[in-house]
Amino acid sequence: PYQLRIDEDTAVGTSVFKAVAADGDVGDNARITYTMADNEAFQINPQTGDISVKKSLDRETHPGYTLSVTASDHGTPSKSDSTDIEIVINDVNDNYPKFLKSEYNGKVYEDSGEDTSILTISATDEDQGLNGRIRYTFEGGNSGDGDFMLDPTLGILRVGKELDHEKISNYELVAY
Repeated sequence: PYQLRIDEDTAVGTSVFKAVAADGDVGDNARITYTMADNEAFQINPQTGDISVKKSLDRETHPGYTLSVTASDHGTPSKSDSTDIEIVINDVNDNYPKFLKSEYNGKVYEDSGEDTSILTISATDEDQGLNGRIRYTFEGGNSGDGDFMLDPTLGILRVGKELDHEKISNYELVAY
């Protein structure tokens, strides 16, 4: 068996592997035709053994494929051999993070100390590894003039400095 890794954004028509078989006979007995069990994402050239991408790949819906390739000679009777090719689809950063809620609301008392936790925002990303890692920040850096802090990895909104209800009673912060 063979194993290879290709990126999920590999273009349709790209050759990703070449199956090669040898036959010690001569003439038609040595002429080889390659076939592959039906597969929606890959196709094989029967004369060359080149395996290429047949349709767009998406690791999030199909993280891998196992292809069964058969090499058959044209002798009578025909002789053949088969092998499996495992294709692992590598993730690319093709998904946007999505917040679990469209809006978060929190309340805090003006006498709450600095670093008091107010609420936690949360988002998900279907990508894998570093591509799926989410970092939170305030849009345009607007943290209420430093009144609030947002933990970039945990999404926890905290009091950044002493608050004054009489000065500002309501904040509308935008995180992304």
